[in-house]
Amino acid sequence: MTSINPISNLSQELIDMFIDHLHDDEASLASCSLVCKDWMDASRHHLFRRLTFVDNRADKTFPSLFHFLEQSPHVARHVRQLRLGSAPVRPRVFQEDHERGCSHLETSVFLAILSKVPNLSTLTINNVTLGRRSPTETLDLPTARPQLQRLELVRVVLVAPDVFGVYRYDVLAPFSKVEEFYTDCVFIPDDMSPRDVPLAPDISLQTEVNSVEVHGSFLHLIQPAMALHNLTSLTVAAQYREQLRDFGVVAVGSARTLQRVIIDYRADPVREEGDGDPVELQHWASLNLSQCKCLKDLTLRFELLGFPDPIAGPLPWTAAQQILSTTPPNLTSLTFDIIAGVNEGEDLTWAIETMDWNWMRQTLSRFRSLRYIVFTFKDEVQWSPYNWHLYPLGPMAEVGREIIKHELEDWNTRGALKFV
Repeated sequence: MTSINPISNLSQELIDMFIDHLHDDEASLASCSLVCKDWMDASRHHLFRRLTFVDNRADKTFPSLFHFLEQSPHVARHVRQLRLGSAPVRPRVFQEDHERGCSHLETSVFLAILSKVPNLSTLTINNVTLGRRSPTETLDLPTARPQLQRLELVRVVLVAPDVFGVYRYDVLAPFSKVEEFYTDCVFIPDDMSPRDVPLAPDISLQTEVNSVEVHGSFLHLIQPAMALHNLTSLTVAAQYREQLRDFGVVAVGSARTLQRVIIDYRADPVREEGDGDPVELQHWASLNLSQCKCLKDLTLRFELLGFPDPIAGPLPWTAAQQILSTTPPNLTSLTFDIIAGVNEGEDLTWAIETMDWNWMRQTLSRFRSLRYIVFTFKDEVQWSPYNWHLYPLGPMAEVGREIIKHELEDWNTRGALKFV
């Protein structure tokens, strides 16, 4: 009598539901892929969804990844999230000696790898140098440029004679649209000051970007490559006055659509490099928020230091006052994202008490559509040459909340005041 395998009677829909339940269990997915042909493809969909490749400059290199993907289309077509990088090094080594600190990803190899992962949605490039062999090298861009959900550049050095043109063309141009564009610690070689690089000939290709978060002083290099007419979210992580102007250019280009802005000035942007002058109202005004009539959600992220630090109290609040004075009155949500840099024995509540609460109440009354005022308090991990220190806020955060509730009693009564 011929035995009937009960698995073969299951519908593909049930098989997919069962395997989807195991999406984060690699060992079980590997076992399921060996059951039968019907199970194999559904298992591969999750097994190969995320691919991380680390170039070790020996037997595992970026060209070898391309050859693997070319010879394994059954793997490549399932890749949705791709992370390209090299072995991590200390940030100072990476910045000062990137040739020793990380692997080089040639642009032609980068494009070749992209051509083999047609269903890619998230791309992260981490701890590499990126550029062409020569500025005259031509690139084979796809005729139909794909869309990308998220592009992340973290600790990337742009090494090429024509920095402006190469960066625009090589990183964004392969894609017609990038929903979220995030960069952090992107460097240009020391012998090329970003603002001294001659502008490349205009390139007609632009990439539509809906959300931008850029940490660094090179936004002006990539802004011409971005189509900003549908930009809805912008994160401003600026330390110096010139960076505020760069973000202001982006804000103007997306003034009709920009709905959410995060201004991160915890990295001491109240000081200009080379002198001690604070950033004043006219500098914050260069962000051009007053032109963003659709702006609904604003987050101010800053650091409060504990007493008796000499700048613990007024400066972060003064910056908040200056930013809000340039913001259009149609906000519906305002968040104060407070990082507490409290050393042992210091008092955070003093920095909250020194706030000009009369000004705060007057300012908030200008935003007649405001529905939520959110205060968040976070501990800051502080570094020393020997170890990391975390000084919990403990009761200080609770006391700070009570001060804010008292000072903003009307908003608290309405239920608009929130704490996270």
